[in-house]
Amino acid sequence: LEGAGQYGEMSVAYRAAFALTTLEHEVLYMASVSRFLGSAIDCRKGDYDDAIRQWDEGVALLAGSSSNSSVAIVGSDAIVGTLHLANEMCEEFGTCHVSGTANFVNSLSGFFLIGAEQLTVKDCIGLAFAAGRVAHESLLPVMQAIMSLAVTNFNNTSTDAGSIAKAKAMTKSVLPIVEHYEPDAAEVLKTSMTASGITMVPPQKIANAIYAVSDEFGVDCEDMGISPPLSFGYECDAGQGSVLVGGAVKTSTNIDTQANLALDVRDMTMSLQDGDFVKARSIYVSGKNSIKFDSLGNPTGERTLQSLSTVAKDGSFDNNPTFL
Repeated sequence: LEGAGQYGEMSVAYRAAFALTTLEHEVLYMASVSRFLGSAIDCRKGDYDDAIRQWDEGVALLAGSSSNSSVAIVGSDAIVGTLHLANEMCEEFGTCHVSGTANFVNSLSGFFLIGAEQLTVKDCIGLAFAAGRVAHESLLPVMQAIMSLAVTNFNNTSTDAGSIAKAKAMTKSVLPIVEHYEPDAAEVLKTSMTASGITMVPPQKIANAIYAVSDEFGVDCEDMGISPPLSFGYECDAGQGSVLVGGAVKTSTNIDTQANLALDVRDMTMSLQDGDFVKARSIYVSGKNSIKFDSLGNPTGERTLQSLSTVAKDGSFDNNPTFL
């Protein structure tokens, strides 16, 4: 806030937004998680009174206070923090419950209760599970906000300082756990975390990085939701399965892009029928309909029929007389 060190060249508005966002979504988060995990440790030690106190403090730090102290904290009245952010994001991402609160709020509230119930019956294993789920799911609204801010800040020179600072602070808060699960995804987020805002990395690439680790947080892409103009991308489709040949063939994973090589054969056939050998060769060598993706679901180029021929030449059938 005083502009020391790297923050000296940043505006007061930037420093204020960065500090407050860090407090809200990193400091309070880490403090709450330490209480939840501490509760599980105390439970295993047999210190049940301390375990209950630790669990309740974790809930308080994560849920925050209420705008109306006369009502129970169920998320809709949260002033700041994870539950408030989840409710802010749910309409944009299509993740609101029929009650009007975010699905994440209902899920986290459920795990708060599960933890308390496990303490009542002294089930320390169940308590540790609930603590882990809270630690993971409480970051999901932050990831939604990162995607939303990526769209706002990308190539937008008029973006206000507060929006830029929030994007950097929120990205910083999720980096350790994202890096634990998917280093490549963390690297994408790191390159987006610039002082001048998310201007170098396209929003869809940031979204792909986040969706690539969503299953590690116990949710699928649909649970995370989507905010236009973003799309779920290849990584989200990869686990959905494919329906081919008018429903005659179904697979467990999505292999639509591999199946699309048949379209290259079709287009080559049409080109050859038209006498256009140049076009047919181009499809064979460069590809046309089958897209390749990296581990985060970003397109890297076309899959080609020539690449399959090259593999076959060096493969197990190369010296088989049947295929010579």
